[in-house]
Amino acid sequence: MSTSNNFRVVIFSRVSTQAQDYQRQTDELLEYASKMGYKVEQIFEEKISGAKKNEERKELMAMMEYIENNKIEKVLTWELSRIGRDAISVLQVIELLNEAKVSLFIKNYKILYNKCFKIILIHSIRRQ
Repeated sequence: MSTSNNFRVVIFSRVSTQAQDYQRQTDELLEYASKMGYKVEQIFEEKISGAKKNEERKELMAMMEYIENNKIEKVLTWELSRIGRDAISVLQVIELLNEAKVSLFIKNYKILYNKCFKIILIHSIRRQ
């Protein structure tokens, strides 16, 4: 296991259409990882509707396989909808991460689901 400032992480970015670009998501997550001292092991980026079934999402499935085989400790993503658009798909991914004892960090809300999937607020959320 890594020290707290040297977590082995992967980045997951997704956009819904071929015309969209996920580069901003990835860049901001890379910046966050650098600031936190995380070691980014792999970046997974996909252009596919989040409404697709998880099994139809090649990059999502590749990420899950990579996590299983490479002792990843944390997944960084821009927002929860990047993981999936419906509650069932998102919960399936969270359950797989939980089984693998991998945390999920959601940057736009600065929320970390720890390895037991208790929600931890990293920073206070700005009031609207």
